[in-house]
Amino acid sequence: MNAESARVISGFDGIGLAPAEILVPAPGVDVTRWAVVACDQFTSQPEYWREAEALVGDSPSTLGMILPEVYLNAPDAPERARRILSNMRLAADSGAALPFFGFALVERRFDEDGHGGSRPARIGLVVAVDLEAYDFAASSTSPIRPTEGTIIERLPPRAAIRREAALELPHILLLLQDKARSVVEPIYNRRGSLRPLYDAPLMLGGGSIKGWAIDDPNDISAIGDALRSLPMADGVRAAVGDGNHSLAAARSVWLETRDTIPQEQRAAHPLRYALAEACNVYDEGITFEPIHRIIYGAGMGEFMEAFAAWTAAQGGTLSGEPSSGRPLVCLSTEGESLFWIAGMKQQTTVGIVQAFLDQWSVLQNRPEVCVDYIHGDDTLRVLASQQPNRVGIMLPALDKSELFPAIARDGALPRKTFSMGHAREKRYYLESRLLR
Repeated sequence: MNAESARVISGFDGIGLAPAEILVPAPGVDVTRWAVVACDQFTSQPEYWREAEALVGDSPSTLGMILPEVYLNAPDAPERARRILSNMRLAADSGAALPFFGFALVERRFDEDGHGGSRPARIGLVVAVDLEAYDFAASSTSPIRPTEGTIIERLPPRAAIRREAALELPHILLLLQDKARSVVEPIYNRRGSLRPLYDAPLMLGGGSIKGWAIDDPNDISAIGDALRSLPMADGVRAAVGDGNHSLAAARSVWLETRDTIPQEQRAAHPLRYALAEACNVYDEGITFEPIHRIIYGAGMGEFMEAFAAWTAAQGGTLSGEPSSGRPLVCLSTEGESLFWIAGMKQQTTVGIVQAFLDQWSVLQNRPEVCVDYIHGDDTLRVLASQQPNRVGIMLPALDKSELFPAIARDGALPRKTFSMGHAREKRYYLESRLLR
């Protein structure tokens, strides 16, 4: 990083987000083969990743620089990790990716909305997250916070790669609370005046992506002013919508490294930052979809009896009679049942349900009883109706306006609270940044 870049970053002190020296595929590199979906998708579908490998072939690609989680426990995982480090260094040295300093403006379009129609594009800015402004602890009061709990056991494989990596490739999506549409939308509306970076379809049904460089000092400064002016929801400037474990691993490595670096070098040290795409939570291209629960091995009567007793112990009520409480739909081979939950201190339905499941002794003491997390109303209905001793719990979608107040009030949300779209709508690795 040159002195001018370091000076610009220092001008973003206190915001937690900053411009960066971003690498993008060089002219002549096939972006469709270069860009690959987030590593934590298709974890039960190795055929997806085999199809991606066949499509990429010998072309330059981020596929060789990530460890898909489907292979996380494979016998060759250590060798894959070694190849990742080698491929990163090769990409950094070969000129397959070229740098510019600033932000990247991104437009992501999707093939369809899941119902045969089109939907608005998702737009965002590729930014550097200051890891001093982010903390993944459940009690975090940092300006940038996770939306759900961090599973510490998932961090070591990611941290091990980052400690030695020449490059970082982001699949992290940050959410900004920007009802005034003051950060991303103004620069997007005049994207025709920006320098194009890429414009290509994404592999295997990922839709398409366009990018522009925001490298003019005036534009960079204007974005900084807009970020600084965002309303803070009880101290929260941004929330991690996707990729929190990758960001948490980056934070862990920075904390390990920080005290080994002279104080005057820390502000611009590469490991202090992590790339992410920041989007407005109110962007029409962002959808919050519920993640339902299904219980295998227990019947509706057993579940409802235990759930009712638990809610009563918490000072609430669970009733089949209409009330002013929160409605909850449960499904089984007998059909759908509607209940109302009232008087609970938890503010969201998913929070109530997950708190019960976390404490239900049946799940700890009977191996045949387990919970799975299901995307899609129709999928839940089919699974719940297939066999007795299954209970489907159909949860409502989280309202976007509830997200930031819930994080500020309750901290990290229960795991699997919501999904930002389907697997093919997750972020693809495309931009990168030198770490050493």
